[in-house]
Amino acid sequence: MKTFREFLEEATREEADKKRQAKANPNDWVLNNTGSTENPKWGLKSKSARSAQAKRRTDTIKSLNTDDERKAAKRKSERAARRGYEIHHITPLHHSAKLKTSMTGAEWEKRKAEDAEDGIYHGHHPKNLMHVKGPNTSADKPGVRHRAGGAHELESKVKDIVSGSRITYRDLLAAAVKKQRRAAKDK
Repeated sequence: MKTFREFLEEATREEADKKRQAKANPNDWVLNNTGSTENPKWGLKSKSARSAQAKRRTDTIKSLNTDDERKAAKRKSERAARRGYEIHHITPLHHSAKLKTSMTGAEWEKRKAEDAEDGIYHGHHPKNLMHVKGPNTSADKPGVRHRAGGAHELESKVKDIVSGSRITYRDLLAAAVKKQRRAAKDK
């Protein structure tokens, strides 16, 4: 039996799909959740906009890291997928990209080196990737959820704290993981 929330989500998704079908070229559009996992808001997004978004993400990753770092990150991503996990960037890509655009090339390399000494990595560096539980991850596997109640939700709640301070996303995620593990251990 469906919960009321599941019923509402299905209804809004069906409504968005009807709007997609009413378009002149419905195959040029995809359903897109503009809300959160907990509170979805279904709408439409053109496939061309979605592919442009993916290209911008790929270009951002290429601009932030070397080929060797990206290859090592790819191996880590594949290992995570084999174990049933997803990958999450500890320092968000948009945060690193914004930092890089405010600096010259030499300043950026210096910043990356200084941050690496503090255990902070940028872009698609393998040490900037963490395994997280996605919707297809088995419930008995340990770890932090990726979206609802997990890493992305924490990022959205603490972005004001992180900007302009030496507190990092990594520190906050580590604290959240420790809290979660203590709670699980106490049960």
